[in-house]
Amino acid sequence: MKRIFSIEGPYYRIMAFITDLFMVNLLFLISCLTVVFSGAGLIALYQAAQRLLRGNTEGVVQLFIAEVRANLRRGLKLLGIVGGVIASTLTLLYLLSLLSPLVAPILIFVLAAILLILATFMLVFSSTTATVQRAFDRSIYLVFRHIVASIAILLIPALTIWLIGKFGFYLEFCFGPALACLAQVFFVEKVEIKL
Repeated sequence: MKRIFSIEGPYYRIMAFITDLFMVNLLFLISCLTVVFSGAGLIALYQAAQRLLRGNTEGVVQLFIAEVRANLRRGLKLLGIVGGVIASTLTLLYLLSLLSPLVAPILIFVLAAILLILATFMLVFSSTTATVQRAFDRSIYLVFRHIVASIAILLIPALTIWLIGKFGFYLEFCFGPALACLAQVFFVEKVEIKL
């Protein structure tokens, strides 16, 4: 019984993991309050999720803060790319929908392809130190080579946040984005997709 509650025991490790996950999620939500830091916060969240999955829970909060500071430029690039792609996609879909209602199946296909590429790009760009061009090339490759994995990468955050939301808003607020990133990183590592 003493081993369960000792520092090396499973209880302590599980509680340390949950606490670190909560703290990383809280820091991510704070970084998203200012839109400027949200891209760097997302990069730091993926880096912290990778570290948590490797079992290294020491200094995860300090890692998150250091990653936000180190990735401000990359975060702004990520934010600009995601915002630009979303804005241009919505504009394109609106303009194409004005042409004819018969274009709707093509619009759904285009939207699905763009969402798959964007979700994969955010994961690749945030989890690695690749340049924008390299991350985009890798994302296109992953979407067309591992289409099922790309669909899972897109759906994991939505399903995770939806399932947590079933238990209450408080849990979603405390663990939502961090748990979604953790699930994505866990999936990528278990399926052994090389980012």
